[in-house]
Amino acid sequence: YAASALATITANTRQSEEVVGTALKTIFARIQGLNLGETLDDGTTLNKYSEALQNIGISIFESNGQLKAMDNILNELGAKWETLGEAEQVALAQTVGGARQYTTLISLMDNWDTFQKNLTSAKTAEGTIQK
Repeated sequence: YAASALATITANTRQSEEVVGTALKTIFARIQGLNLGETLDDGTTLNKYSEALQNIGISIFESNGQLKAMDNILNELGAKWETLGEAEQVALAQTVGGARQYTTLISLMDNWDTFQKNLTSAKTAEGTIQK
């Protein structure tokens, strides 16, 4: 999944794998970010990055309260991306990705169809090298 995201972004931005990999690591950490509550009863709350996703209807939690896998969160965001206006897309990407990584998130989301093709190719390529 991560390799497909990396391939999609590097092909579209011409940034190095190291730069894109660092950006993805930062974005992924932010998306699943939580804050500890102020008291033991508070448990955890969403940080501003995951709250931004919540505001567009994407929860980082499963129905049982467990954190969703990053793949699932990104799939939901990819499916919803085109329904957002350009201003919403930029604002969300800037909030989640920050000043340095937001263009990486935009590149992935704007090329979601290419990412899906890369992912399908990667999933069906198992054993190809050995053959």
